[in-house]
Amino acid sequence: MTAASTTLTKGQGMRPYLITTGILFAVIAVAHGWEVIDRSRVLASDILVFAASIGLSVWAWRLWRLSRSS
Repeated sequence: MTAASTTLTKGQGMRPYLITTGILFAVIAVAHGWEVIDRSRVLASDILVFAASIGLSVWAWRLWRLSRSS
């Protein structure tokens, strides 16, 4: 094998990372939502954590979809 045949194209090496990141932040959002429901009380920090984790998950999935097309 030559070095050229083992190199990854642009964006190809990021795809596993983006999938992992998207799943991880989605799990954090679901777990946090479950905790808020179980606690029956919403704090201001809960909204921030939920919005940030959903936002980062959506961002990772959008970048993954863009990396598929290129």
